[in-house]
Amino acid sequence: ELQQFGTPLGLIFLDIDHFKQINDTYGHAVGDQVLRLAANTITAALRRGDLLARWGGEEFLVLLADVDAALLARAAERVRVFIERSFLMLGGKKLSFTASLGATLALPEDTPESLVARADVLMYRSKETGRNRVSF
Repeated sequence: ELQQFGTPLGLIFLDIDHFKQINDTYGHAVGDQVLRLAANTITAALRRGDLLARWGGEEFLVLLADVDAALLARAAERVRVFIERSFLMLGGKKLSFTASLGATLALPEDTPESLVARADVLMYRSKETGRNRVSF
């Protein structure tokens, strides 16, 4: 049960936009650099105690304790902006990228699976409505 923490939980599900295109264009070594940069950038945008995990491929989860809707929305937007402003230099050329995010608060009836599933659906809504945005 998620409420056992005794504090409101928020979850951000994040997917790097057009990651396959980055891999196909620049190669997997550059793709790996993008993933490392994304992880470092997300970490820099978070509070101490927030947890970042790679979910698979180019997807990340961020678990935030002790948040309300407003704080979760600010945190998710901060992560989005940090990623949008980050870049790699490749032989004098700037490679930047964006991410689509879904953010949700844990409900009393949530299981870890239902919480992740809802955040995932919200992330796909961000993809479908233009990418580089947060759906809440």
